Amino acid sequence: MHFGWLNLTGFMIVVLMMIPNTVYALRNRHMANECTSKPMR
Repeated sequence: MHFGWLNLTGFMIVVLMMIPNTVYALRNRHMANECTSKPMR
C-alpha cells in the first residue's frame, strides 16, 4: 500500500485512537445534541 505522507504505522495509531469514540457514538446515538456553540454544531 502507498499512503504518500501517511505511513501504515501512523494509520494504525489513528484507527486505534478512534475506536473509543466510535463505540461511544454508537452507544449514545439516540441522545440529542445539547451543544449551543455555533462552531460545534
